[in-house]
Amino acid sequence: MAKFVPVIVERSIIILGIAWVLTGCAGHDPGTLRLETLDGNNATVADISGARATIFVFLDPVCPLSQNYTKNLEQLHQGFRDEGVLVAGIFPGDISAVQTREFIEKYMCSFPAYLDPDLELVRYFEATVTPEAILVERELQIRYRGSIDNWAIDLGKKRPVASAHYLEDALNDLLAGRPVAISETKPVGCFIERIN
Repeated sequence: MAKFVPVIVERSIIILGIAWVLTGCAGHDPGTLRLETLDGNNATVADISGARATIFVFLDPVCPLSQNYTKNLEQLHQGFRDEGVLVAGIFPGDISAVQTREFIEKYMCSFPAYLDPDLELVRYFEATVTPEAILVERELQIRYRGSIDNWAIDLGKKRPVASAHYLEDALNDLLAGRPVAISETKPVGCFIERIN
């Protein structure tokens, strides 16, 4: 019987190691990722999450597509907030609170905005462009990521009107308890500059 003890211990260590990796390497809880409010206060992702779902939308005040999609995002915010859905504008990198506030006022956005100066959320969600939408459930499980709709085909190329509303459709599927039909699309927008 003593011969099997090392094997059991070895398997236990392997299982614990796998669990450590799967839970985010040494307990890194995505809910603790830090953002900044426009007033300079810290907020965690857990602090700002919606009751049922959160849409994190990466935006940049100088990106034309970020500007163009503010009306769509405001409509989603107004249309779904009573159902426990939060739209959160995330402004990555060296975008200042002043720039963000001016953007929000100019485009009449009433959804909350946060700064991601250290790109913590960008890296966690592997966001690449603005605007890029990430729809998550309360436990930060990604249910959709990508474009808001199919209006923008490429930078400088757009359809007359959108014929597919990816983000809204995913949100409707999620709230209805259905599997999200399209869970990922390729986002089109201005590249997020990475700081090393």
